[in-house]
Amino acid sequence: MSCHESEQSAARWQALLSNLGTGLGTPSHRGAMLFELLQQQYATEQRVYHGLKHVLHMLDVIDTLSRFAADPGAVRLAAWFHDIVYDPTAGAGRNEEQSAAYAARVLPALGLGPKRIAEIERLILLTKDHRVESGDGNGAVLVDADLAILGEEQPLYQDYARAIRAEYAWVPDEAYSQGRLRGLRDFLNRDHIYHTPPMRQQCEARARRNLAAEINSLQK
Repeated sequence: MSCHESEQSAARWQALLSNLGTGLGTPSHRGAMLFELLQQQYATEQRVYHGLKHVLHMLDVIDTLSRFAADPGAVRLAAWFHDIVYDPTAGAGRNEEQSAAYAARVLPALGLGPKRIAEIERLILLTKDHRVESGDGNGAVLVDADLAILGEEQPLYQDYARAIRAEYAWVPDEAYSQGRLRGLRDFLNRDHIYHTPPMRQQCEARARRNLAAEINSLQK
């Protein structure tokens, strides 16, 4: 994690605390402790893509989409915690389940109520398969932010694809390719990848081109 990322993440965290409406508008011991936990977790060595840079990118996207969310604060907290537990060797969905449970354990320290914490848990669990029901504004914003990298310009997408491969360096090439192909094809076979109008308009077509190009590369 670079110094710039550390400083930016600290500023974003404090800004979020100031707007949560929990009485933590000024720097607090509990908020600072949680931020230290976040930094430590996101700095673990197995993370090449799933680090603070990814979280900061999500927060930037959430800022642009916040009008579609009923509770932007809950969406931002879900972004902070959605990958707090990350083990590339874990079974499908296990990281998301553990991240949601982790968030539920520590977020009461911020004075959040049970309903809001339950919503943050629910949002984190949506990142298991990135499927959102119609009318779920909070879910649409979080999932679109998590998938925003798919619709970036090709060089950035290629950097992302290489970073994911590095996180799974322990998987043999053939097995990795087969598993990755299943995931990429799943997205391409959906009626839409993104759920909010701006992301569909600006990123859907490019995401599909990026996915198709990686599929073609993996098949070779």
